[in-house]
Amino acid sequence: MNKIIAIFSFCLLQIFNLSAQNNFKEITLDDIYRSGKFTPEYVYGMRPLNDGEHYCMMQEDSLNVYSYKTGDRTETLVTA
Repeated sequence: MNKIIAIFSFCLLQIFNLSAQNNFKEITLDDIYRSGKFTPEYVYGMRPLNDGEHYCMMQEDSLNVYSYKTGDRTETLVTA
């Protein structure tokens, strides 16, 4: 009896697994190279510092240091 339940459960899971695999969209070379669909977004003006915990960013009148962890400004390096 337990074998029958196990086989039935396995078959039922395989049916759901196969139906889930049929719902996919084909990825073409045009999608990858021409459309820009998979191009990541960039953050401009941000430069990592050597300590690996901070980055610097130029504002209107100053060069500020920010923490990766919190995103808060930790210090100002240069003011104009």
